[in-house]
Amino acid sequence: MSSRAEGVIPKALELLKVYPLCDRCLGRLFAHYGVGLSNVTRGRALKTLLAMEIYRRISAGELGVINDLKLIAPNAGYPLNKLYEKFVGKLQQVRKCAVCGGRLEILIGKLISDALSRLEGVDSRTFVVGVKAGSKIEFRETVIAEEFSLTSWESVRREVKREVGKKIQGLRAILPDFKEPDIVILVDLDNESVDLKIMPLYLGGTYLKIGRFMPQGRGRGISLVNVISKGLLKMLRGENLKMLTPFIEPSDVRLLGGGGPIIVKVVEPRIRYVDLAELSKAASYEPWVLVSFNEAHNTFKVFWDEPRIQRVSRVLIYVSEGISDDDVRSIEKSFTNIEVKQVLLRRLPNNRYKEITRSGMVYEVRGRKLTANIGEFLIRCSKSVLIRGLITGENRSSPSFSSVICKEVKVLFLDVLGYTT
Repeated sequence: MSSRAEGVIPKALELLKVYPLCDRCLGRLFAHYGVGLSNVTRGRALKTLLAMEIYRRISAGELGVINDLKLIAPNAGYPLNKLYEKFVGKLQQVRKCAVCGGRLEILIGKLISDALSRLEGVDSRTFVVGVKAGSKIEFRETVIAEEFSLTSWESVRREVKREVGKKIQGLRAILPDFKEPDIVILVDLDNESVDLKIMPLYLGGTYLKIGRFMPQGRGRGISLVNVISKGLLKMLRGENLKMLTPFIEPSDVRLLGGGGPIIVKVVEPRIRYVDLAELSKAASYEPWVLVSFNEAHNTFKVFWDEPRIQRVSRVLIYVSEGISDDDVRSIEKSFTNIEVKQVLLRRLPNNRYKEITRSGMVYEVRGRKLTANIGEFLIRCSKSVLIRGLITGENRSSPSFSSVICKEVKVLFLDVLGYTT
């Protein structure tokens, strides 16, 4: 046996001469000794070995060791209190543990019970337990460990996480996951409470917006996020829903063709594991929105390469002075792999504004004349290009369709046919 191991019993004796310690808290101070032992078993074993050693020495005539027994029996309790009664007399009182006040065993049971109650009705397959740092128990055990220069101890937070986690895993048949848990069980030792944090569910896929005059964000009436929320929150029993797309399109713009990428964040979903086809159907609650989810995660992951995203748009334009085939060819020729600069106003505090100049690429334009005044164009450009400005010259767009053909141009209808990279 190594010299370090041989010092365990004398060190336990030193501790119990000064501090009353329950089995669990004593065992935790020597947590690095033994394999497959709980701290309760380890602490009880140390006290038992101490009782055996003291009994041996008394039997060998070393009556001076009775003084040690008088010091540690009130601090250790069973089985040293029985030894005290045999050789000294009736022990008046076993002191409460200096670390947990004799509450930790009961507290762990309460925390497990509370956690199980909070998990009722929550659909989960993975979890992790967290314990709030800085509790009084943690502070007191740290003081003792430092006072006696102990290097073999583990924190009460680690023990509580392990004990609560093992019970939850066994009783609920869910697995620990330290990277992407479905739920986080948060323990507060000082308040003896358990809080449950249901992790968000992120759904990724594509969407079509078939109707016009439907804003993307929340608001009164019909909006894209309101439509998607209605069915999803009901199915997943979520608290809230947030939506992310590469672009925020104007309300009158439809999104057709192959659609566009979308990420939906469902906040605190009490139902989580639902077939993606069913979730897609729930999100497509209204006929003018069609959503197709193809992946689900517990952490936020952008699955599109944002800097390289290109938008393909279809636009009907109106030229009051008339549009000719030559105008169409001039526009096509002028907007091939060309940089377009546009000026935006950014609002600052105190109702002030700042001009921001940004640039984007127009890669390709194809068009045709439909009537004497109406033309149809397909435009492939980078995400930063404002299509209306590109057409009309708004936002001081340079160049624009209007500047190329030297005529006033208006946008009649604008549709996005999809996104590409």
